[in-house]
Amino acid sequence: MVSRYKPGDPFYEVSEAFFTKGNRFLASPVTLFEIYSVISRVDFEAALPGAADPDTLAGFILEDCHLEVISRPRLAVLEGVGRKDLLIPLEYLVAARIASGVRLRALDLLHIAYASMLGEDIDGFVTCDEEILRKRREIRRASGVEAISLKEVA
Repeated sequence: MVSRYKPGDPFYEVSEAFFTKGNRFLASPVTLFEIYSVISRVDFEAALPGAADPDTLAGFILEDCHLEVISRPRLAVLEGVGRKDLLIPLEYLVAARIASGVRLRALDLLHIAYASMLGEDIDGFVTCDEEILRKRREIRRASGVEAISLKEVA
């Protein structure tokens, strides 16, 4: 989604086409915090004098991309870690359970875990991340989530 706001980005055109179709998109809180991460590293004031604060910019991106942040907060017990059980967010438990089957980085595992928790509410997980796309089969097998290239749906 960040590509949509960077005209020189290789995914700029497909990102723009994808997000202007008028569809509704679901995103996890992980996506929201990745937006904040990007905003924190870009000098918007230099590029856009008088630019808005990070909350306003994040809100604009969510609205402009038709993204609805979905969170289903639940706690779960991760049993037998060391000598005790741990109470953790459910998405962390789901990510832990699929980790060995997909072998992705932590935030990518959380994205897939959230998508898995949404189940039939989504058609798939759209990404430009080459590592996730290379592991489509493993992701589907471990989580039931269909990883889809942005280029395939734009």
